[in-house]
Amino acid sequence: MPRRTYGGTLARDMANSLNLDSAYAPQTGSATLVAGTVTVDTTITVNAGSFIAVQVETPGAGVSGTRYKIDARVAGVAGTGSFDITAVDSLAGDNIVNTDVSVMRWVILG
Repeated sequence: MPRRTYGGTLARDMANSLNLDSAYAPQTGSATLVAGTVTVDTTITVNAGSFIAVQVETPGAGVSGTRYKIDARVAGVAGTGSFDITAVDSLAGDNIVNTDVSVMRWVILG
């Protein structure tokens, strides 16, 4: 039976299996949505080609059809950069779900 992994564990396993050096090591963390959105910008490095994935760690109040998008990506030098995670209602024209206060887990590769 395959081992279940989440968030940082998954990122570490990926880095180990791909033999990534520290310059390409995954960055992981969590952030809590406030009124359906959060800006992640605490000592992360985001490049134009970085892959960013998010997962709901602890569901908060939302609506049926909620999905999470990454936008407002700002690339920067090492230790800088940012991105936003936003809860949107895919059944209602992608309006922000401003009642969502979920805790989101994120990982950045590259």
